[in-house]
Amino acid sequence: MPLYRQSSTVPLSSIAMGYADNARLACDLLQRMMDGETVACENILTPPKGVVARDSTYTVACRDPKVRCAIQFISDHYRESISLTDIAAAAGVSKSALYVVFRKDLGKTPLDLLTFIRLNKAKQMLRETNRTVDAIAADCGSGVVANLYHHFKPSTGMTPTAYRKQTRA
Repeated sequence: MPLYRQSSTVPLSSIAMGYADNARLACDLLQRMMDGETVACENILTPPKGVVARDSTYTVACRDPKVRCAIQFISDHYRESISLTDIAAAAGVSKSALYVVFRKDLGKTPLDLLTFIRLNKAKQMLRETNRTVDAIAADCGSGVVANLYHHFKPSTGMTPTAYRKQTRA
């Protein structure tokens, strides 16, 4: 698995194993054995800590080459202030044609996808960094923090700060 993961052009999501917790359990078991306690010879199963979301989680499958081109543009420029006009120009179609092919292929609009990508990047940064919510809002293309809150809470049911606390618990 590590070889495949490193050979992929898109960073693959994986399972967070909780190695520190497993090591603590192993040390506790060893200490009990060293204290003379008889321990059962059985496998100890520990649940995974969760999913480490990387770019493969955020990949969007599509059929239409115009949509694929637009998705690539959105993925490359989500941090910037981009409009439907910019996305359509990158895909080489009119705004209305882009809207139609997006709806047909993905069931959402280009701006829905832009918001989805920005929110997922914000979630990733909240989980993996200690950056301020203001800095994350700027880095993920939301601009001011109010814009991030406007989309974040309806999508997740919580504020960015609450999301960070929950995912790090």
